[in-house]
Amino acid sequence: MGPAPAPDAGSSCASGEMCKKVGQCLDLPNGKCGVDAESCQASNVCKLLGSCVPTPDRRRCVATKESCLAAPACKEDGECELDDEMSCVATPELCRKGEVCTHSGRCGYSAQLKSCIARSQQDCRRSKQCKESGLCKMDPQIRHCLPGLP
Repeated sequence: MGPAPAPDAGSSCASGEMCKKVGQCLDLPNGKCGVDAESCQASNVCKLLGSCVPTPDRRRCVATKESCLAAPACKEDGECELDDEMSCVATPELCRKGEVCTHSGRCGYSAQLKSCIARSQQDCRRSKQCKESGLCKMDPQIRHCLPGLP
C-alpha cells in the first residue's frame, strides 16, 4: 500500500493557532481561513471580547450590542459599547462611572485605544485593586495600575 492520504484541506485551518484565538477554523475557497457561527462561539475573541458572530463574508467574528454587554471585557475593562467596526469598545462615560474605574483605577478614556486608562497615580491609589492587591502604581506607558506604591 502507498502512503496514507493527506489530510483534507479543511483540517489546516482547524488545527491552526488562529482557530482557537479568533475562530478562523474553516478553509475558504480563496485559500484563506474563515469563520462560521460555531467557530466564532468557541473562539477566545467571543469568550473574552464579545466578538461572537461571523461576518457575511466569513472572514472574521464581530460583536453585537448584546454580546458586548455579556463579555468579561465589559465588566473588567468598560468595553460595553458597539463601534462602527462591530467591536466592543469603551466610552468616556463608561470609564468614568463603571466598575473599571472603582476596581482597576482606569477612570480616564483614550480615544486612540478606545479603552479605559489610568489618568494618574491617584486613580490607582483610590482603586479597589490597590487596597486588595497592592496594584497602586500607574505605569506611564500602558496607563494601567501595577504592583507597588508610587
